Amino acid sequence: MYAGMPANDFSAIEKVKKIFRDRPDFPEHGAQERIKKGEHVQFSATPYFFFFESGYLKYKFDNYYEHKYSVLVGPGDSIVFPSLDNELNNEPIGIALADMVVWKIEYAFFKEVTAMEDPSNSLLIDHLIRSRRHLYVNTIQSGLASTQRALFNMYMMMDMGFHTSVNQVELPEFVTLTLLADLANINPSYLSTSLRPLHESGLLLSNKRPWVITDVAKFIALLKEEKIPLLFTKS
Repeated sequence: MYAGMPANDFSAIEKVKKIFRDRPDFPEHGAQERIKKGEHVQFSATPYFFFFESGYLKYKFDNYYEHKYSVLVGPGDSIVFPSLDNELNNEPIGIALADMVVWKIEYAFFKEVTAMEDPSNSLLIDHLIRSRRHLYVNTIQSGLASTQRALFNMYMMMDMGFHTSVNQVELPEFVTLTLLADLANINPSYLSTSLRPLHESGLLLSNKRPWVITDVAKFIALLKEEKIPLLFTKS
């Protein structure tokens, strides 16, 4: 684990399944839905609680606010608590970066059931921990220079990738220059120029997907040299 991604994705997913899947009244108040890669999901003015079982989505807090960092949400994440969102004048929207499975549950029903089945509020606490982490990540980004933000986002996505060896990782299939530029709030042309030294050194292979970081140790050393925070690590 490089960026300290939540380790309880599986337990949160299993908790939601255990609480809701076998309830005979669940079909009246919710459903598991499939979202295809590239589909947009509108979250504003909705009475639903959304929980992500699989796949990844780029979540934007306000569709009308151009200069805003997007957030990647994935398995175990939940978004939209109406009692909070109704107090805010924003238009949250998401776009699926891969095929997804999403639990969509009427919020009133969600509160009623979890009051009985989850008295310790573990799902709510998990949501708050994840939300705090997303806020922390965006706060860090706001203090970084453009190239630093790009490297930081690559570092964040290492935990989502496939480790072909101890010291090499393939970033997720959905990673592109356009997406990375969007997440880091950078012009794509400038980003391409900024990443050139990594290409020339062979540290980053991005001529085709998936992108590959060929030497994780050297990449981490580069982050330290650039004074980029390594989340939740002691080194």
